[in-house]
Amino acid sequence: MVEQALKEFFAGIAPYRKLWGSLRASGAAINHGDKWFNAAVRLEFRENAPEKREMHSPEPHFLYFAVDFPIATAELLIRELVVGGTLRLQSGENDGGGAYVDILMKREPPNAAGTAVSPVSWSMPMVRDPGDNGGHAQQRRTSITLSGFGQQLFDLLPPELARKIETRLRSATPCYDGLSGLFAHLIPGVSYRGRDNTFLEIVAELPFELRAADKGSILIEGSPLTPADSLSARCFYGPGAGMLPSVMGFQPQDAGEAESGQLQWTIRPDWPDKAANARIVLLFEGHEVQTLQVDRWPTVGNLRQMVDAYFDPSQERLTKALLDRGSTKSREFELGVARLLTLLGLPVVWYGEGASEAKPDLGGYLENGPVLLVECTLEKPSVKFSGLAERAKELEEKIGTEADIFAAVFTRAEPVDSEKEQALEYGVVLVGRPEIKELLEMLNTGAGTVEALSYLVKLRSELRIELGALAVERWQRHW
Repeated sequence: MVEQALKEFFAGIAPYRKLWGSLRASGAAINHGDKWFNAAVRLEFRENAPEKREMHSPEPHFLYFAVDFPIATAELLIRELVVGGTLRLQSGENDGGGAYVDILMKREPPNAAGTAVSPVSWSMPMVRDPGDNGGHAQQRRTSITLSGFGQQLFDLLPPELARKIETRLRSATPCYDGLSGLFAHLIPGVSYRGRDNTFLEIVAELPFELRAADKGSILIEGSPLTPADSLSARCFYGPGAGMLPSVMGFQPQDAGEAESGQLQWTIRPDWPDKAANARIVLLFEGHEVQTLQVDRWPTVGNLRQMVDAYFDPSQERLTKALLDRGSTKSREFELGVARLLTLLGLPVVWYGEGASEAKPDLGGYLENGPVLLVECTLEKPSVKFSGLAERAKELEEKIGTEADIFAAVFTRAEPVDSEKEQALEYGVVLVGRPEIKELLEMLNTGAGTVEALSYLVKLRSELRIELGALAVERWQRHW
Protein backbone atom coordinates (compact mmCIF):
# COMPACT_ATOMS: atom_id res chain seq x y z
CA MET A 1 0.00 0.00 0.00
CA VAL A 2 2.77 2.43 0.97
CA GLU A 3 4.85 1.52 -2.08
CA GLN A 4 1.84 1.99 -4.34
CA ALA A 5 1.13 5.40 -2.80
CA LEU A 6 4.74 6.47 -3.35
CA LYS A 7 4.74 5.14 -6.91
CA GLU A 8 1.64 7.12 -7.82
CA PHE A 9 2.90 10.24 -6.05
CA PHE A 10 6.25 10.23 -7.82
CA ALA A 11 4.56 9.55 -11.17
CA GLY A 12 2.18 12.49 -10.63
CA ILE A 13 4.94 14.99 -9.88
CA ALA A 14 7.47 13.65 -12.42
CA PRO A 15 6.69 16.18 -15.24
CA TYR A 16 7.37 19.11 -12.89
CA ARG A 17 10.59 17.93 -11.22
CA LYS A 18 12.73 20.07 -13.52
CA LEU A 19 10.82 23.19 -12.43
CA TRP A 20 11.43 22.84 -8.67
CA GLY A 21 14.63 23.85 -6.90
CA SER A 22 14.31 22.51 -3.37
CA LEU A 23 12.28 20.53 -0.85
CA ARG A 24 11.49 22.26 2.45
CA ALA A 25 10.83 20.35 5.67
CA SER A 26 8.92 22.36 8.29
CA GLY A 27 7.58 21.16 11.58
CA ALA A 28 8.06 20.43 15.26
CA ALA A 29 9.17 17.46 17.37
CA ILE A 30 8.92 16.31 21.00
CA ASN A 31 11.73 14.58 22.90
CA HIS A 32 11.07 11.47 24.96
CA GLY A 33 13.87 9.34 26.37
CA ASP A 34 16.58 10.88 24.20
CA LYS A 35 14.55 10.32 21.03
CA TRP A 36 12.70 12.87 18.95
CA PHE A 37 9.17 12.18 17.73
CA ASN A 38 7.13 14.06 15.16
CA ALA A 39 4.42 16.46 16.31
CA ALA A 40 3.89 18.04 12.91
CA VAL A 41 5.83 17.91 9.64
CA ARG A 42 5.25 19.15 6.11
CA LEU A 43 7.55 18.45 3.17
CA GLU A 44 6.93 21.00 0.45
CA PHE A 45 8.35 21.29 -3.06
CA ARG A 46 9.56 24.81 -3.83
CA GLU A 47 10.75 26.60 -6.95
CA ASN A 48 13.61 28.41 -5.22
CA ALA A 49 17.01 26.91 -4.59
CA PRO A 50 17.74 25.84 -0.97
CA GLU A 51 17.90 28.95 1.19
CA LYS A 52 16.70 28.12 4.71
CA ARG A 53 18.21 26.03 7.50
CA GLU A 54 16.71 26.85 10.87
CA MET A 55 16.35 24.69 13.97
CA HIS A 56 15.32 26.09 17.35
CA SER A 57 14.89 24.41 20.73
CA PRO A 58 13.48 26.96 23.20
CA GLU A 59 12.80 24.10 25.63
CA PRO A 60 14.93 20.96 26.01
CA HIS A 61 12.03 18.67 25.12
CA PHE A 62 10.88 20.66 22.09
CA LEU A 63 12.35 21.39 18.66
CA TYR A 64 10.96 23.24 15.64
CA PHE A 65 12.59 23.59 12.25
CA ALA A 66 12.45 24.82 8.65
CA VAL A 67 15.16 23.22 6.51
CA ASP A 68 15.61 23.25 2.73
CA PHE A 69 17.07 20.25 0.90
CA PRO A 70 18.42 20.11 -2.68
CA ILE A 71 15.79 18.86 -5.10
CA ALA A 72 18.08 15.99 -6.11
CA THR A 73 17.65 14.46 -2.65
CA ALA A 74 13.86 14.83 -2.57
CA GLU A 75 12.90 11.29 -3.58
CA LEU A 76 15.31 9.67 -1.13
CA LEU A 77 14.16 11.97 1.68
CA ILE A 78 10.48 11.28 1.02
CA ARG A 79 11.03 7.53 0.80
CA GLU A 80 12.92 7.51 4.08
CA LEU A 81 10.14 9.44 5.78
CA VAL A 82 7.25 7.40 4.36
CA VAL A 83 8.78 3.90 4.37
CA GLY A 84 11.46 4.25 7.04
CA GLY A 85 9.45 6.54 9.30
CA THR A 86 12.40 8.91 9.89
CA LEU A 87 13.35 12.45 8.96
CA ARG A 88 17.02 13.35 9.39
CA LEU A 89 17.91 17.00 9.92
CA GLN A 90 21.50 18.23 9.81
CA SER A 91 22.79 21.45 11.32
CA GLY A 92 25.47 21.74 8.60
CA GLU A 93 25.40 21.34 4.85
CA ASN A 94 23.86 18.20 3.35
CA ASP A 95 27.24 16.56 2.88
CA GLY A 96 27.18 14.16 5.81
CA GLY A 97 28.98 16.59 8.13
CA GLY A 98 27.69 18.51 11.09
CA ALA A 99 25.41 17.42 13.91
CA TYR A 100 22.12 15.83 13.02
CA VAL A 101 18.88 14.76 14.62
CA ASP A 102 16.61 11.93 13.57
CA ILE A 103 12.91 12.54 14.03
CA LEU A 104 10.76 9.44 14.24
CA MET A 105 7.28 9.67 12.75
CA LYS A 106 5.64 7.55 15.46
CA ARG A 107 6.19 6.68 19.11
CA GLU A 108 4.92 3.42 20.49
CA PRO A 109 3.18 3.48 23.88
CA PRO A 110 5.48 2.65 26.85
CA ASN A 111 3.71 -0.67 27.48
CA ALA A 112 4.62 -1.77 23.93
CA ALA A 113 8.33 -1.97 24.68
CA GLY A 114 10.06 -4.79 22.90
CA THR A 115 7.45 -5.06 20.15
CA ALA A 116 8.03 -4.00 16.53
CA VAL A 117 7.10 -0.40 15.77
CA SER A 118 4.03 -0.27 13.55
CA PRO A 119 4.60 2.08 10.60
CA VAL A 120 2.61 5.22 9.91
CA SER A 121 -0.28 4.68 7.51
CA TRP A 122 -0.36 6.89 4.41
CA SER A 123 -3.19 7.81 2.09
CA MET A 124 -3.08 7.48 -1.66
CA PRO A 125 -2.04 10.73 -3.41
CA MET A 126 -4.76 13.34 -3.62
CA VAL A 127 -5.03 16.13 -6.20
CA ARG A 128 -6.32 19.31 -4.60
CA ASP A 129 -7.68 22.06 -6.80
CA PRO A 130 -7.22 25.74 -5.90
CA GLY A 131 -9.66 26.74 -3.19
CA ASP A 132 -10.22 23.18 -1.95
CA ASN A 133 -10.21 22.62 1.79
CA GLY A 134 -7.08 20.92 3.00
CA GLY A 135 -3.91 21.32 4.98
CA HIS A 136 -2.51 24.02 2.72
CA ALA A 137 -4.10 27.38 3.56
CA GLN A 138 -5.19 29.84 0.87
CA GLN A 139 -4.19 27.46 -1.89
CA ARG A 140 -4.11 29.21 -5.26
CA ARG A 141 -2.50 26.42 -7.26
CA THR A 142 -3.22 22.78 -7.89
CA SER A 143 -1.30 20.47 -5.59
CA ILE A 144 -0.62 16.74 -5.26
CA THR A 145 -0.66 15.73 -1.62
CA LEU A 146 0.34 12.66 0.34
CA SER A 147 -1.00 12.57 3.92
CA GLY A 148 0.00 10.37 6.86
CA PHE A 149 -2.23 9.27 9.72
CA GLY A 150 -0.41 10.32 12.87
CA GLN A 151 -0.79 9.17 16.45
CA GLN A 152 -2.63 10.80 19.32
CA LEU A 153 -0.95 14.12 20.07
CA PHE A 154 -1.69 13.66 23.77
CA ASP A 155 0.61 10.61 23.80
CA LEU A 156 3.51 12.90 22.91
CA LEU A 157 2.53 16.20 24.44
CA PRO A 158 0.83 16.07 27.83
CA PRO A 159 -0.75 19.32 29.06
CA GLU A 160 2.03 20.08 31.56
CA LEU A 161 4.72 19.92 28.87
CA ALA A 162 2.57 21.88 26.42
CA ARG A 163 2.16 24.73 28.94
CA LYS A 164 5.90 24.82 29.57
CA ILE A 165 6.67 24.96 25.82
CA GLU A 166 4.13 27.71 25.20
CA THR A 167 5.63 29.84 27.99
CA ARG A 168 9.11 29.46 26.49
CA LEU A 169 7.85 30.26 22.97
CA ARG A 170 6.40 33.58 24.13
CA SER A 171 9.66 34.67 25.77
CA ALA A 172 12.13 33.23 23.24
CA THR A 173 13.76 34.91 20.25
CA PRO A 174 12.10 34.66 17.82
CA CYS A 175 8.90 34.60 19.84
CA TYR A 176 5.48 33.17 19.00
CA ASP A 177 2.14 33.23 20.75
CA GLY A 178 2.36 29.69 21.99
CA LEU A 179 2.03 26.60 19.86
CA SER A 180 -0.89 28.07 17.91
CA GLY A 181 1.23 31.03 16.82
CA LEU A 182 4.14 28.78 15.93
CA PHE A 183 1.99 26.45 13.82
CA ALA A 184 0.42 29.39 11.97
CA HIS A 185 3.90 30.67 11.05
CA LEU A 186 5.64 27.38 10.39
CA ILE A 187 2.99 25.31 8.62
CA PRO A 188 0.21 27.66 7.44
CA GLY A 189 -3.22 26.09 7.37
CA VAL A 190 -2.46 23.61 10.15
CA SER A 191 -4.05 24.50 13.48
CA TYR A 192 -2.61 23.37 16.78
CA ARG A 193 -5.66 24.26 18.83
CA GLY A 194 -8.16 21.43 18.82
CA ARG A 195 -5.77 19.02 17.07
CA ASP A 196 -6.07 15.39 18.19
CA ASN A 197 -3.39 13.73 16.05
CA THR A 198 0.12 14.51 14.94
CA PHE A 199 0.38 15.97 11.44
CA LEU A 200 2.22 14.50 8.42
CA GLU A 201 1.96 15.90 4.89
CA ILE A 202 3.98 15.92 1.68
CA VAL A 203 2.71 18.54 -0.74
CA ALA A 204 3.80 19.29 -4.30
CA GLU A 205 2.22 22.54 -5.43
CA LEU A 206 2.37 22.59 -9.22
CA PRO A 207 4.36 25.62 -10.42
CA PHE A 208 1.56 27.16 -12.49
CA GLU A 209 -1.45 29.29 -11.65
CA LEU A 210 -4.59 30.02 -13.65
CA ARG A 211 -6.93 32.73 -12.40
CA ALA A 212 -9.55 35.21 -13.54
CA ALA A 213 -8.40 38.82 -13.87
CA ASP A 214 -10.02 42.15 -14.76
CA LYS A 215 -12.81 42.52 -17.31
CA GLY A 216 -12.93 38.99 -18.59
CA SER A 217 -9.20 38.46 -18.99
CA ILE A 218 -7.41 35.42 -17.60
CA LEU A 219 -3.93 35.36 -16.10
CA ILE A 220 -1.52 32.45 -16.33
CA GLU A 221 1.60 32.46 -14.19
CA GLY A 222 4.34 29.89 -14.50
CA SER A 223 7.86 28.97 -13.56
CA PRO A 224 10.68 30.97 -15.17
CA LEU A 225 12.10 27.54 -16.10
CA THR A 226 9.09 26.69 -18.28
CA PRO A 227 10.47 25.15 -21.50
CA ALA A 228 9.38 26.29 -24.95
CA ASP A 229 6.35 24.54 -26.46
CA SER A 230 5.42 22.96 -23.10
CA LEU A 231 2.50 25.09 -21.89
CA SER A 232 -0.90 25.33 -23.54
CA ALA A 233 -4.55 25.95 -22.73
CA ARG A 234 -7.81 24.74 -24.20
CA CYS A 235 -11.04 26.68 -23.94
CA PHE A 236 -14.25 24.64 -23.90
CA TYR A 237 -17.32 26.80 -24.43
CA GLY A 238 -20.65 26.35 -22.72
CA PRO A 239 -23.40 24.02 -23.98
CA GLY A 240 -25.13 25.16 -27.14
CA ALA A 241 -22.23 27.29 -28.37
CA GLY A 242 -21.69 25.04 -31.38
CA MET A 243 -18.01 25.87 -31.45
CA LEU A 244 -14.96 23.64 -31.20
CA PRO A 245 -12.57 24.31 -28.29
CA SER A 246 -9.92 26.90 -28.98
CA VAL A 247 -6.29 25.91 -28.37
CA MET A 248 -3.63 28.38 -27.24
CA GLY A 249 0.10 27.90 -26.79
CA PHE A 250 2.34 29.99 -24.52
CA GLN A 251 6.02 30.62 -25.16
CA PRO A 252 8.43 31.93 -22.50
CA GLN A 253 9.69 34.68 -24.82
CA ASP A 254 6.14 36.05 -25.17
CA ALA A 255 5.49 36.26 -21.42
CA GLY A 256 5.59 39.26 -19.16
CA GLU A 257 7.06 39.15 -15.68
CA ALA A 258 4.91 39.15 -12.56
CA GLU A 259 6.03 40.92 -9.37
CA SER A 260 6.94 37.50 -7.97
CA GLY A 261 9.35 36.93 -10.85
CA GLN A 262 7.07 34.35 -12.45
CA LEU A 263 6.33 34.32 -16.17
CA GLN A 264 2.91 35.79 -16.89
CA TRP A 265 0.56 35.54 -19.86
CA THR A 266 -2.83 37.24 -20.32
CA ILE A 267 -5.56 35.75 -22.50
CA ARG A 268 -9.17 36.50 -23.42
CA PRO A 269 -11.50 33.78 -24.69
CA ASP A 270 -12.76 34.25 -28.25
CA TRP A 271 -16.41 34.03 -27.26
CA PRO A 272 -18.91 32.62 -29.77
CA ASP A 273 -22.33 34.27 -29.83
CA LYS A 274 -24.23 31.68 -27.79
CA ALA A 275 -21.58 30.94 -25.18
CA ALA A 276 -22.24 32.31 -21.70
CA ASN A 277 -19.37 30.51 -19.95
CA ALA A 278 -16.28 28.47 -20.65
CA ARG A 279 -13.92 26.04 -18.99
CA ILE A 280 -10.22 26.84 -19.41
CA VAL A 281 -7.90 23.84 -19.06
CA LEU A 282 -4.17 24.51 -18.55
CA LEU A 283 -1.80 21.79 -19.75
CA PHE A 284 1.93 21.28 -19.18
CA GLU A 285 3.55 18.82 -21.57
CA GLY A 286 0.12 17.30 -22.11
CA HIS A 287 -0.62 16.89 -18.39
CA GLU A 288 -3.64 18.71 -16.98
CA VAL A 289 -2.52 21.29 -14.42
CA GLN A 290 -5.61 23.28 -13.56
CA THR A 291 -9.10 24.12 -14.79
CA LEU A 292 -10.96 27.38 -14.41
CA GLN A 293 -14.64 28.04 -15.01
CA VAL A 294 -15.27 31.58 -16.27
CA ASP A 295 -18.41 33.49 -17.13
CA ARG A 296 -18.57 35.71 -20.15
CA TRP A 297 -17.65 39.25 -19.20
CA PRO A 298 -20.45 41.67 -20.08
CA THR A 299 -19.78 44.02 -22.96
CA VAL A 300 -19.93 47.73 -22.32
CA GLY A 301 -23.52 47.65 -23.58
CA ASN A 302 -24.39 44.83 -21.19
CA LEU A 303 -22.90 46.73 -18.27
CA ARG A 304 -24.93 49.82 -19.08
CA GLN A 305 -27.98 47.59 -19.17
CA MET A 306 -27.14 46.06 -15.81
CA VAL A 307 -26.72 49.46 -14.17
CA ASP A 308 -29.92 50.77 -15.76
CA ALA A 309 -31.85 47.68 -14.63
CA TYR A 310 -30.86 48.51 -11.05
CA PHE A 311 -32.93 51.70 -11.31
CA ASP A 312 -35.66 50.41 -13.63
CA PRO A 313 -36.03 46.59 -13.54
CA SER A 314 -37.27 45.25 -16.89
CA GLN A 315 -37.10 48.86 -18.15
CA GLU A 316 -40.85 49.22 -17.79
CA ARG A 317 -40.64 52.95 -17.14
CA LEU A 318 -38.38 53.51 -20.14
CA THR A 319 -40.71 51.60 -22.45
CA LYS A 320 -43.72 53.47 -21.11
CA ALA A 321 -42.05 56.88 -21.56
CA LEU A 322 -41.19 56.04 -25.18
CA LEU A 323 -44.27 54.18 -26.39
CA ASP A 324 -47.27 54.89 -24.14
CA ARG A 325 -49.73 56.78 -26.34
CA GLY A 326 -51.83 57.60 -23.28
CA SER A 327 -49.14 59.91 -21.93
CA THR A 328 -49.10 63.47 -23.26
CA LYS A 329 -46.06 64.68 -21.34
CA SER A 330 -43.43 65.63 -23.89
CA ARG A 331 -40.77 66.00 -21.19
CA GLU A 332 -41.05 62.31 -20.28
CA PHE A 333 -40.67 61.34 -23.93
CA GLU A 334 -37.62 63.58 -24.37
CA LEU A 335 -35.94 62.13 -21.28
CA GLY A 336 -36.82 58.62 -22.46
CA VAL A 337 -35.13 59.21 -25.82
CA ALA A 338 -32.07 60.64 -24.07
CA ARG A 339 -31.87 57.58 -21.83
CA LEU A 340 -32.35 55.17 -24.74
CA LEU A 341 -29.58 56.74 -26.83
CA THR A 342 -27.18 56.93 -23.89
CA LEU A 343 -27.75 53.27 -23.03
CA LEU A 344 -26.97 52.41 -26.65
CA GLY A 345 -23.62 54.14 -26.41
CA LEU A 346 -24.76 57.41 -28.01
CA PRO A 347 -24.47 59.78 -25.03
CA VAL A 348 -26.68 62.86 -25.23
CA VAL A 349 -27.68 65.63 -22.83
CA TRP A 350 -31.24 66.84 -22.37
CA TYR A 351 -31.40 70.59 -22.98
CA GLY A 352 -35.13 70.97 -22.41
CA GLU A 353 -34.37 73.20 -19.42
CA GLY A 354 -31.51 75.55 -18.71
CA ALA A 355 -30.70 76.18 -22.37
CA SER A 356 -31.28 79.01 -24.86
CA GLU A 357 -34.59 79.21 -26.66
CA ALA A 358 -35.18 77.48 -29.98
CA LYS A 359 -32.50 74.86 -29.52
CA PRO A 360 -32.84 71.08 -30.10
CA ASP A 361 -34.04 68.98 -27.18
CA LEU A 362 -30.95 66.76 -27.06
CA GLY A 363 -27.31 67.12 -28.03
CA GLY A 364 -24.17 65.06 -27.70
CA TYR A 365 -20.83 64.13 -29.21
CA LEU A 366 -19.12 60.83 -29.97
CA GLU A 367 -15.35 60.72 -29.65
CA ASN A 368 -14.01 60.54 -33.24
CA GLY A 369 -17.62 60.52 -34.41
CA PRO A 370 -20.48 62.86 -35.19
CA VAL A 371 -22.24 65.49 -33.13
CA LEU A 372 -25.78 64.36 -32.33
CA LEU A 373 -28.68 66.81 -32.54
CA VAL A 374 -32.10 65.42 -31.69
CA GLU A 375 -35.60 66.86 -31.62
CA CYS A 376 -38.39 64.95 -29.90
CA THR A 377 -42.13 65.20 -30.58
CA LEU A 378 -45.12 63.09 -29.66
CA GLU A 379 -46.74 63.64 -33.07
CA LYS A 380 -46.50 65.64 -36.32
CA PRO A 381 -42.73 65.21 -36.75
CA SER A 382 -42.65 67.18 -40.00
CA VAL A 383 -42.99 70.48 -38.12
CA LYS A 384 -39.54 69.83 -36.60
CA PHE A 385 -37.57 69.24 -39.83
CA SER A 386 -36.81 72.73 -40.97
CA GLY A 387 -35.95 74.05 -37.51
CA LEU A 388 -33.62 71.15 -36.78
CA ALA A 389 -31.95 71.50 -40.17
CA GLU A 390 -31.37 75.20 -39.47
CA ARG A 391 -29.88 74.46 -36.01
CA ALA A 392 -27.60 71.81 -37.54
CA LYS A 393 -26.38 74.34 -40.10
CA GLU A 394 -25.70 76.91 -37.38
CA LEU A 395 -23.68 74.45 -35.35
CA GLU A 396 -21.81 73.26 -38.43
CA GLU A 397 -20.70 76.82 -39.12
CA LYS A 398 -19.58 77.13 -35.50
CA ILE A 399 -17.49 73.95 -35.26
CA GLY A 400 -16.29 73.86 -38.85
CA THR A 401 -14.75 70.58 -39.94
CA GLU A 402 -14.03 69.35 -36.41
CA ALA A 403 -16.91 66.86 -36.57
CA ASP A 404 -19.86 65.77 -38.69
CA ILE A 405 -23.41 66.44 -37.54
CA PHE A 406 -26.08 63.78 -37.36
CA ALA A 407 -29.56 65.24 -36.94
CA ALA A 408 -32.61 63.15 -36.07
CA VAL A 409 -36.24 63.62 -35.08
CA PHE A 410 -37.75 61.08 -32.69
CA THR A 411 -41.51 60.67 -32.55
CA ARG A 412 -43.91 58.34 -30.79
CA ALA A 413 -46.09 58.34 -33.89
CA GLU A 414 -45.77 55.97 -36.85
CA PRO A 415 -44.37 58.05 -39.74
CA VAL A 416 -45.65 57.65 -43.28
CA ASP A 417 -43.33 57.42 -46.28
CA SER A 418 -43.93 61.03 -47.28
CA GLU A 419 -42.69 62.23 -43.89
CA LYS A 420 -39.56 60.07 -44.18
CA GLU A 421 -38.85 61.48 -47.64
CA GLN A 422 -39.36 65.02 -46.40
CA ALA A 423 -36.98 64.42 -43.50
CA LEU A 424 -34.28 63.24 -45.89
CA GLU A 425 -34.71 66.33 -48.00
CA TYR A 426 -33.79 68.35 -44.93
CA GLY A 427 -30.87 66.06 -44.14
CA VAL A 428 -32.65 64.70 -41.06
CA VAL A 429 -33.24 61.08 -39.96
CA LEU A 430 -36.80 60.34 -38.84
CA VAL A 431 -37.11 57.79 -36.04
CA GLY A 432 -40.69 56.72 -35.41
CA ARG A 433 -42.49 54.22 -33.23
CA PRO A 434 -41.34 51.10 -35.16
CA GLU A 435 -37.74 52.26 -35.10
CA ILE A 436 -37.89 53.03 -31.37
CA LYS A 437 -39.13 49.48 -30.77
CA GLU A 438 -36.22 48.18 -32.81
CA LEU A 439 -33.77 50.27 -30.79
CA LEU A 440 -35.26 48.90 -27.57
CA GLU A 441 -34.80 45.38 -28.90
CA MET A 442 -31.19 46.18 -29.78
CA LEU A 443 -30.71 47.46 -26.25
CA ASN A 444 -31.94 44.15 -24.84
CA THR A 445 -29.35 42.25 -26.88
CA GLY A 446 -26.46 44.36 -25.59
CA ALA A 447 -25.95 46.46 -28.71
CA GLY A 448 -23.56 49.38 -28.42
CA THR A 449 -22.30 52.43 -30.25
CA VAL A 450 -21.39 50.77 -33.53
CA GLU A 451 -24.65 48.86 -33.90
CA ALA A 452 -26.86 51.77 -32.83
CA LEU A 453 -25.22 54.35 -35.10
CA SER A 454 -25.13 51.92 -38.02
CA TYR A 455 -28.84 51.34 -37.59
CA LEU A 456 -29.64 55.07 -37.55
CA VAL A 457 -27.52 55.64 -40.64
CA LYS A 458 -29.31 52.77 -42.34
CA LEU A 459 -32.66 54.53 -41.77
CA ARG A 460 -31.41 57.30 -43.96
CA SER A 461 -30.14 54.92 -46.61
CA GLU A 462 -33.39 52.98 -47.01
CA LEU A 463 -34.84 55.69 -49.20
CA ARG A 464 -31.62 57.15 -50.56
CA ILE A 465 -29.09 54.39 -50.85
CA GLU A 466 -26.40 56.64 -52.24
CA LEU A 467 -26.68 59.07 -49.36
CA GLY A 468 -26.69 56.27 -46.77
CA ALA A 469 -23.68 54.56 -48.32
CA LEU A 470 -21.79 57.83 -48.24
CA ALA A 471 -22.58 58.30 -44.55
CA VAL A 472 -21.45 54.82 -43.63
CA GLU A 473 -18.29 55.22 -45.68
CA ARG A 474 -17.63 58.53 -44.00
CA TRP A 475 -18.06 57.37 -40.42
CA GLN A 476 -17.25 53.69 -40.31
CA ARG A 477 -13.53 54.27 -39.97
CA HIS A 478 -14.08 55.90 -36.58
CA TRP A 479 -15.58 52.87 -34.85
